[in-house]
This record gives sequence, C-alpha cells and structure tokens, in this order.
Amino acid sequence: GTEETLLPILDDPRYGAVYIAGHSLSSVIGLEALRRFYTEYALKYAEAEGATPEERAAREKHLTRYEKIKAFVTFGSPLEKTR
Repeated sequence: GTEETLLPILDDPRYGAVYIAGHSLSSVIGLEALRRFYTEYALKYAEAEGATPEERAAREKHLTRYEKIKAFVTFGSPLEKTR
C-alpha cells in the first residue's frame, strides 16, 4: 500500500524532494493514494488543544514528509474522466 511504499522514501534523508509520476490508470491510483495519505495523516495529526509533545512531534514529522512531495505528474491520464 501507500504507506509501505511512500513512507520509507519520504523518511529517507537522502531524498530532499520527491516527485511522483503516474501513467494511465496508475495516475488515478496515485492521486487516490496521495489524497488518502494527506487526509488520513492530516486528520490523525491535526493540531489539537492539549496535544502531547509526542503528538506534536508526530504531526511535525508528517508535515515534513508531506512537504517533500513536490509534484504529481501524470501522462496518458484518465483523471478528467473520473470526476
């Protein structure tokens, strides 16, 4: 899944920027994976009143991960047809 593939790359200090590309159906799958990745983690690590230091650290780690994703490039993409 997304976490098993994407998180090790985003956590690897050798990569300062990550560009994701999808062709044809992979562009639909990639977009859904990115949406899920953002939504799940944004909700899970949302800033909340009374957050513990551990929760704040987890949120910062996720934001650092997400900021590494610089672009999602598609080609031969049916995304227009999936509205």
